[in-house]
Amino acid sequence: MIEILPGDIARGIQLVGLDISEGHRVPSRALLAERMAQTQGPLRLRALWLETGPPAPVPVGALRDLVSEGLPATSPPRRGAPVSSRCPICGEDAPSRVLAQDRGPVCPRHFADLWLRQCLAGLPASLPGSCPACGNATPLLWKEEGGERCTDCLAAALLQTDMPAHWILRGGTPLPEGALGDLRVFLEAWKRVPACERCGSQGIRIRKILVDFPRARGPLYPLWEIRRDDRSVESEKRRRRQLQAYTEGVLGVTLECPQCGYLEREFPGVDLSREADTPWPLSPPPFAL
Repeated sequence: MIEILPGDIARGIQLVGLDISEGHRVPSRALLAERMAQTQGPLRLRALWLETGPPAPVPVGALRDLVSEGLPATSPPRRGAPVSSRCPICGEDAPSRVLAQDRGPVCPRHFADLWLRQCLAGLPASLPGSCPACGNATPLLWKEEGGERCTDCLAAALLQTDMPAHWILRGGTPLPEGALGDLRVFLEAWKRVPACERCGSQGIRIRKILVDFPRARGPLYPLWEIRRDDRSVESEKRRRRQLQAYTEGVLGVTLECPQCGYLEREFPGVDLSREADTPWPLSPPPFAL
């Protein structure tokens, strides 16, 4: 049995894109960082883009669930309310689409520098290398669909896009290698539990996932001995569950509903073997390489 905590996945979030919808800030995309096998030269991180629209749709609720910890208020500031527009790095008055979490807007000149420092915090030191895109020295390269680039190039490309309305810089700790499997299980759980079954609320959060992968292909018949005095309803239910766990696997979901509290759900398991080589649920970067 494997335990997956969505909060552990959320720690790897680097950026959150927010669009304005009906007067509220709505998460529309997020960038997760996954560490790659270390070789000589700069650290390499795989950029995992999640979006709520095509070509790789992710449920809006799933993205909101994943990025909700620590996000600023969902409603824009009231008219007339004082809003600081000074960059926390240089102190200059420089309105920006990039907001550092809990630190206010960051001017375009210092966006990449702050992001790089936050991302490298706690990671082992590495030898610098050259960016394939600009040729400058860099301690970190981002691998995306089609190539690699440094943080300066990635930040510059993000600032050239029209959407989303705002970027929230979180600069989280990159996920360990292989975390893509946990992300797939999380999104599969959201597909099966899109709302609370008791009250219909879509404001649910998935707090914990337990995964028991199948061990054999069905049909498979139980080999354990069944005694005549062991044919109760509970015993039969237990045997059916054991058989299901062995042939189909089990996906257990602990969710939190704002109306009903914590609820437990259980589904047939998830088989990741057929999806291991497919790009879903990843999206290409929202800009040209």
